Amino acid sequence: MMRALSPSCVLAVVLAALAACSGASGSARAQEAQLGRHITTAQTYVSQAPVHAPVRARGRTAGQLEVAFGLDIERREDRALVQERQPWLRDAYTRAVLNYSARQYAWPNVPDAEAIAALLQGETDRLIGPGRARVLLDTVMIHSG
Repeated sequence: MMRALSPSCVLAVVLAALAACSGASGSARAQEAQLGRHITTAQTYVSQAPVHAPVRARGRTAGQLEVAFGLDIERREDRALVQERQPWLRDAYTRAVLNYSARQYAWPNVPDAEAIAALLQGETDRLIGPGRARVLLDTVMIHSG
C-alpha cells in the first residue's frame, strides 16, 4: 500500500533537486570557463572547443587524439560570422580530425601538427572565406589508453 508524502517531505525533495541543479550549473560554468581560456590576450583571438578523435592500432582503440586551437580573426564582422556558423565549423573540425586520425596518423608516431593545422585551416576557409580567420594551434596530444 502506498502512502502520500507529507508536505515537508515534498519540500525536502524539491530543495534537494534544486541544490543538485545549481551544483550542475556551477560545474557547467567551470567547464565553459575552461573551454574559453585564451592562449593570448589579443582581442582578435576566438577560442574553439577542443576536438577529439579515436586512434586505432592493430584493430583496437589505442588512444585518443586531442586538438585544442583557436582562430585569429581581425575583423569584428568575421568574428560574428564565426559565432553564427559555429555548429558547421564544429562539425567540419571534428570531421577533419577524425579523417586525420583514421587516414594519416600512424600509432605510435607523433601527430603532424602542421598537417592538422592545414586541415583545420582548409575547413575554416571553406566555411568563413579565405583569409578571414587564421587557425592557431594550442595543443596536439595523444591520450594513450
